[in-house]
Amino acid sequence: MVLVDFNTGNLVFLNQAAERLFGYTTEQVVGKSQQILHPPIMNQADKDTFIKHRQQLEKQGQVEGMENIALHADGSHTHVEINVNILEIAHQKLMVGVFTPIEKRVQAMRELRQHKDELQAIFNNSQVGIFNVDQNRIITRVNQRFLTIFGYDLEAEVLGRSVEVIHESHKSYLKFGLAYFSQLPQKNALHIEYPMRKKSGKLIWCRISGKAIHADANSIAEGATWVIDDISDRKATEHALELERNLFTGGPTTILQWQPVEGWPVVYASKNVTQNLGYTQEDLRAPDFRFSELIHDLDAERVGKEVSQYLAEQRDHFEQYYRIKTKSGSYRSFYDYTQVEYNELGEPINIYGYLIDMTAYLNAQEMNQLLLAHSTEGIMGIDSRGHTSFVNPAALKMLGYEQDELIDKANHELIHHSDGDGNHIHAQDCRMSLPLKTGENYHVTDEVLWRKDGSSFAIEYWSTPMLKNSEIIGSVVTFHDISKRLEQENKIKHLAYHDPLTGLPNRRQLMRNLHAEIQDENNLAQRASLMLLDIDHFKEVNDSLGHPIGDELLKGIVGRIQNIIRPADTFARIGGDEFAILIPHDLGGINALKIAERIIETFKTPFKIKNHHIKSNTSIGITLCNSGLKIDNIISQADIALYEAKNQGRGNFVFYELSMIDKVNDDLKLFNGLTQALNKQEFSLHYQLKFDAKNQQIDGAEMLLRWHPKDESLIKFSRPDIFIPMSEKRNYLQTIGLWQLEQLAKDIPLLKAAGLKGRISINLSGCQLSNVHKFERFIEVVLQLNMALTDLEFEITETAYANLSDTIKDALSKLQNQGLSIAIDDFGTGYSSLVALRELHSNILKIDKQFVDDLDTSEDDEAIVSAIIYMAHALGKAVVAEGVETEQQMLKLQTLGCDIYQGYYFARPQSCQDTCRHLQSLTQK
Repeated sequence: MVLVDFNTGNLVFLNQAAERLFGYTTEQVVGKSQQILHPPIMNQADKDTFIKHRQQLEKQGQVEGMENIALHADGSHTHVEINVNILEIAHQKLMVGVFTPIEKRVQAMRELRQHKDELQAIFNNSQVGIFNVDQNRIITRVNQRFLTIFGYDLEAEVLGRSVEVIHESHKSYLKFGLAYFSQLPQKNALHIEYPMRKKSGKLIWCRISGKAIHADANSIAEGATWVIDDISDRKATEHALELERNLFTGGPTTILQWQPVEGWPVVYASKNVTQNLGYTQEDLRAPDFRFSELIHDLDAERVGKEVSQYLAEQRDHFEQYYRIKTKSGSYRSFYDYTQVEYNELGEPINIYGYLIDMTAYLNAQEMNQLLLAHSTEGIMGIDSRGHTSFVNPAALKMLGYEQDELIDKANHELIHHSDGDGNHIHAQDCRMSLPLKTGENYHVTDEVLWRKDGSSFAIEYWSTPMLKNSEIIGSVVTFHDISKRLEQENKIKHLAYHDPLTGLPNRRQLMRNLHAEIQDENNLAQRASLMLLDIDHFKEVNDSLGHPIGDELLKGIVGRIQNIIRPADTFARIGGDEFAILIPHDLGGINALKIAERIIETFKTPFKIKNHHIKSNTSIGITLCNSGLKIDNIISQADIALYEAKNQGRGNFVFYELSMIDKVNDDLKLFNGLTQALNKQEFSLHYQLKFDAKNQQIDGAEMLLRWHPKDESLIKFSRPDIFIPMSEKRNYLQTIGLWQLEQLAKDIPLLKAAGLKGRISINLSGCQLSNVHKFERFIEVVLQLNMALTDLEFEITETAYANLSDTIKDALSKLQNQGLSIAIDDFGTGYSSLVALRELHSNILKIDKQFVDDLDTSEDDEAIVSAIIYMAHALGKAVVAEGVETEQQMLKLQTLGCDIYQGYYFARPQSCQDTCRHLQSLTQK
């Protein structure tokens, strides 16, 4: 307390508390101007302050709650609050000033403003939507994220409008209000998931957190704060984010004076007590009023013990936090700076309390903590020095640090010092801190953070400047771990250049390596070699044993070849059963030759796949890479060589030669012509009649395929011995065979009507019989076309029959039992010959034309034919002689006991129409 002469402004008296506050004794300051108690700058700024205060005292009798700065004798400053009254002693008019230190309060207010700035930055830059509504559910405030979620461009589109604008319907709006909004006063916080509507009308699922603003148990007069996030695409997998926000604070200091007795009755209360607590000064000074009864039950015991302890220690000031019940019945949180006056006996005589309403600050702090604590993204603040100012639990979990290990520590040096390869990042280049210099936002996806244990993880982060009065005071960084996403991207990238089954490089990677190899070639003598490999008859393995077995076979093949090639060679899978090997710097193809020989050799050992022993083979085409050619041309050369290797019987390798191109071009032209022949209706069926040797009556016919190309350049390929082998080689014969059956089904009734007796023979190739599925399909079409098996005969060459699988043999046997006849064609030309005659389960043997041609002049041919006929009859089989063109041949065959003749001497192959005329003419005879 300080006494000042009312008229002169000179100091008269300082009590002990004032002497301690200012560092002077009364004797040192008596008679001096009161200006010595204030910093010089304040005296210069307003020299008339004393006069103004004196005038105010004359009018009002007192000056209350004036904040100022006190100057200590040692030159230090202290924030104080001054209350001034007028006192007359012995006809001397004095000003009585009570100086109360408020340093704690000023610091608290400074921290409050700082937290408000941080909360505002988080509000503006939050990754979730935040909006406020009043008690009528009218939108009063929104952040940018809210506008983004609901598809609005401007705040003006939603401010002042009912929240019904974001509800699915009016019914939904009413339901939400009844179930949730009206319940906010009874709940500390509300967290729900609810469907909402965007500006476009599209419905989205949102996670919503709400809290009433300053509500009591029955009212929501100040509205509510809502935090909202779009969880449409992750509703089932992410935890609900419960956020509360109260962005409004304020209120002046309330001054109370208590008696130091039980219950703490109030002696004095400043006028603003009504504004803060709702009570009038008279309410608080009522005789039966006890301040202790206003303290929250959960705080009362603690506060009472603390006050008792502080008074026992004779402390002249102390600080406390507790909740006070307002006149409306609600509780608000207050900071209380308490001063105590003691008598000479050390007994307290007056207690003064300076109460600041901290409710808004504590609510804001709580919201801040909720936002930080419940976010799944890492969030941290960086101050102007580059030190970490705050960090949330998600960030700590990802980084492996405790909070006190990061707070107020250099952020860059701890967690962001190097890139993913360990290269140092200079602090001035740190993009996480760049907003401190540029004031701009940064979105970064190619950096890492470093954990406490020294490991790193890839992140995506946003760094946004925090502003206070247009001044950058720090930055807010939000980040999340993208390691799994990058891992998945790398897997996708790997799959783009590798085969998923074998792990080998694929065609794309081969092309890249081949291109690099050609670009690097300087020595023509050591050019790279390219090998193309095709697994022979691999499709048959898939069709007969299934794709899983086929896949295991491919892996087995890859394993063997990898043991042969060198580390520098590129071994790639470029198709289903197609592989390539790129051999760099190959001197004249020597390495390719050696590798090809070893690969062919390794295929001689069968592959054991589960319970199967599979014999496989490969054909290899090799070319030397010419840097003057395009990559496609190089691959084409190797492909041509592979084609020639297959033509030479498979299971071998061939180097590319220029002369191969003409043959490949002819084959390509022939095959293209064949694939178009059906659509152009260039195929036809001819029939060659067969005759009984005993009476020379008609005994069936053989169906023969003929091609009549309209393109004159294809006529040279139209002979059956040319185009049929090509069809078989290119797996096109099955398609043609099915067409033949459809045409045959139409011709049989015509031929029978014209007088045809016996069966019609159909030639089946080895490729049609080597594949179970193809053969089953062939028979299926026969039955679908309602052709009687008793009208048909399948002709199978001796070689093809010898290679039949047991499955096909069983199927043919069943068909024979149902009336089908089987003839062994070209008998005597295969390796089975007479030794294996008994193994051929057929009805008929057809003697090849080469043995009939010289039958009447060659004793050897006569002996062979005689032996075949004799053995066939002994086994119960009939014999057909092909190529009978002269009477001498016929007579000789008749002498040897042949059963049936077929040849030009009796009838040439003719169209169905001409064959019918021939049949009719024979019938008329």
